[in-house]
Amino acid sequence: MSFMTLRALRAGSVFARSMAAAALRVSLVTARSSAMTGPTSSRMFSVFTPALYPTAVKKTSARAILTTSSATSKTAIKKKAPIKKVAAKSKSTTTSKTAAKSRTAAKSKTAAKSRTAAKSRSTTKVLLTAEEKAEKKLKMAEKAREALAKKRRAEIRAIPKPPPRRINPYSIFMQKEYANQAQSGVLATETSVKVASAWRALSETERQQYKDQAAAIKPLYDAQYEKWAKTVGYQAVSTLNRSRALLGKQKLHIPDAMRPIRPARKTPAYIYFYTEKLTAGEFGQGLIKEHASRAGKLWRQMSPAEKTPYEARSAAEFKNQQASQA
Repeated sequence: MSFMTLRALRAGSVFARSMAAAALRVSLVTARSSAMTGPTSSRMFSVFTPALYPTAVKKTSARAILTTSSATSKTAIKKKAPIKKVAAKSKSTTTSKTAAKSRTAAKSKTAAKSRTAAKSRSTTKVLLTAEEKAEKKLKMAEKAREALAKKRRAEIRAIPKPPPRRINPYSIFMQKEYANQAQSGVLATETSVKVASAWRALSETERQQYKDQAAAIKPLYDAQYEKWAKTVGYQAVSTLNRSRALLGKQKLHIPDAMRPIRPARKTPAYIYFYTEKLTAGEFGQGLIKEHASRAGKLWRQMSPAEKTPYEARSAAEFKNQQASQA
């Protein structure tokens, strides 16, 4: 059978060779076991070994062993890799969880410390002297004034600017003279003095032309101003007037149509009595406080019949106010 297997190994396909090599191994193992038991075991083994182990068989077996070992090692690596990844993921998740827990614990500790510090500050009262209390009040009042002024400045800046002021006859004459003096190269200070003196030297007939020009421009300005006042509103114009009064400027005109309608109020009869006596000069010179005290005494001493004229005047005035608002 050994010779047959050798022939199959020499002349055959790869599959036939592999099958023959397997059969050869089996026969070799059986022959070796039988030879080892007999007396001529060494001689038979030496005879069989060169013929039973051809070079092709040795090469194929070594390659098979190498390929099988490498394949098994690769599959083992592939199988073990996911385990390592899972272990790495579990480690990262555990570390992130511990870090998050430590951060939340630190935040809770700091919040608790801040709350306790705020409570301790609120519970501990600092006793101030009278001078310190007065200084504190002054500082608080100053801060309140500054905040109010800042708020008013912001409100004033938000209001659109009014149209340019109404042109009067002197301003028209001044513009004309400034244009003439600028061509001659005279300084502005000298020009203003010369323009004022020239205006005073003009007669009424010469000034009339400038008055006519100002009267022609006036309706245009009034229309622009009324349009602006309606757009900004009564409250905005009144705020501008308050700021202008503080700066010493002339107040802006509020049209009558924009003024809020106040409900009619009955003026007391005593006011008519006081104004009548004050204009007549019966109280003489002195302070208003002294005049009011003397008028009060006289009013209390008067009889109801003497007060009737003043009460009638107050009732008539109240009726007129109601009629005008209706």
